[in-house]
Amino acid sequence: MKVSKTILSKCIENCRLFWQTPYPECQKYGDLWHTYSEVLAEITNLSDFSWQDIIGGILANDGINKEATNEQIYEVLKILGWEVDDE
Repeated sequence: MKVSKTILSKCIENCRLFWQTPYPECQKYGDLWHTYSEVLAEITNLSDFSWQDIIGGILANDGINKEATNEQIYEVLKILGWEVDDE
C-alpha cells in the first residue's frame, strides 16, 4: 500500500501547527489538517479519521511524541505496511 509523501507531509505539518498554535488561530490549521486527511482518505480508501487519529495521536500535546519528525512518522507507517511514495 502506498501513500503520497507530498499530501502526507502537508497533513503532518498542519497537525503539528494545530497543536503548536494558540486558540483560535489554530482553527485554520485544524481545517487544513482535516482537508489533507480527506485527500489521504480518497487516495488510500481509509477514513479521514484514521489518518487524523494516527497523526494526531503522535503529535498532539499529550500524544505519543509531539516532537516526532516526519521521518519517524513515515517509519511508523512502514511498520504498519504503508510505503510513503515520493511521487
